[in-house]
Amino acid sequence: PLTSNLRHWHFSFRGAGGKGGMYNNGIYHGLIKLSKDYPMSPPDIQVWTPSGRFKPGRDICLSASAYHPEAWTPRWSIFGMVHALRLHMLSAPNEIGAMTSTTAETLEFARLSLTW
Repeated sequence: PLTSNLRHWHFSFRGAGGKGGMYNNGIYHGLIKLSKDYPMSPPDIQVWTPSGRFKPGRDICLSASAYHPEAWTPRWSIFGMVHALRLHMLSAPNEIGAMTSTTAETLEFARLSLTW
């Protein structure tokens, strides 16, 4: 978390995917914004690094995000949310905050993420 705002948790992760996966060589940075009544309500989750999968800086619709308070459980940890987001990169992009890119574009985003 930021010392200036303990509800803002920055994270980074290496891309998801099996051998030869499009995101494998990328490093992606984002932000989890905890609500004032966390852990009783879900956070907003964003990925800031261009990835070809999520719109940078936009809230992402996940079952562990503020888009689905009915599915939220206080048992979610910060690590668990980041891990779920990482695995979610491999699913079809149809949620709010998603985008589609070609394989070539996604590979280029992964390459550029190392300098982001």
